[in-house]
Amino acid sequence: MLFAGNLLRRPAFLKLRQDQSEALRVEEDLLGADVIMVNALFLGTYPGLTEPMLAKEIVVIQNFSRV
Repeated sequence: MLFAGNLLRRPAFLKLRQDQSEALRVEEDLLGADVIMVNALFLGTYPGLTEPMLAKEIVVIQNFSRV
């Protein structure tokens, strides 16, 4: 599953690292997560989307990809 790339680069985790660095433990570099964060398009979807919602999402993606 893909979710938002490297979460440690998000504001909440940056603040946590600043305020309570002992609260985070990173076992290895997160280069793969950084690649995802920079190169992927994250679509916040869930199983409850209706057909009209999905159709709207498709239109938005198509319009975006034309730019």
